[in-house]
Amino acid sequence: MLAVDLSMGSLAYAKRKTRELGLTSIEYAQADLLKLNSLGRSFDVIESGGVLHHLADPWTGGKCFLSLLRPRFHETRLL
Repeated sequence: MLAVDLSMGSLAYAKRKTRELGLTSIEYAQADLLKLNSLGRSFDVIESGGVLHHLADPWTGGKCFLSLLRPRFHETRLL
């Protein structure tokens, strides 16, 4: 699992909570949502909470997410 946020403060908080819960299977990355393709990764599932509506153009962010899904998941619809 990869957790991404633009805010280093939010990532630090998430890492602290991860350690407190004893979780070990989460990676963290600081990145701009619209530049996630620079990570060079693709995903089976992408979940976003409280992010897209903050963008000037939420559909652009949604399309960015769709571009990162592995091919068999491209039929997934944006909610």
